[in-house]
Amino acid sequence: MVNELPQIQVDTRKRPTTPTKAGPSLLATIGCLTLAIPAVLFFGAMIAGIASVPLGLQNPFWIGTAADLERQYQLLVDEDAPQIDCAIRAGAVAEAYLQAEDRKRYRKWKALADRHMRAAGLPTMR
Repeated sequence: MVNELPQIQVDTRKRPTTPTKAGPSLLATIGCLTLAIPAVLFFGAMIAGIASVPLGLQNPFWIGTAADLERQYQLLVDEDAPQIDCAIRAGAVAEAYLQAEDRKRYRKWKALADRHMRAAGLPTMR
């Protein structure tokens, strides 16, 4: 007969499968870690402030900030602002000097902030 279809044989044996995409190679993983670990440590230290100020040097950003805050404090004093406002501004100056690691000026401004707090009738932290 001419109209007969040929018989198709189906192979039912399991064939080993090969992955279509290979995972990252060991060399690529080591390369990424070699770059990533120092970057994380460096930027983590910057965020934490460890590497921002070399030992023995004051941070010029905070010195400039403290100078600006001192001018603002002086404006409040000249305008006879309430004692609590002067205390808050003097405390901000003290904190800026603390960030700049200038202990002498920090103590001076902290004492001034405490004096304004007492004049305002509020307790101090000391």
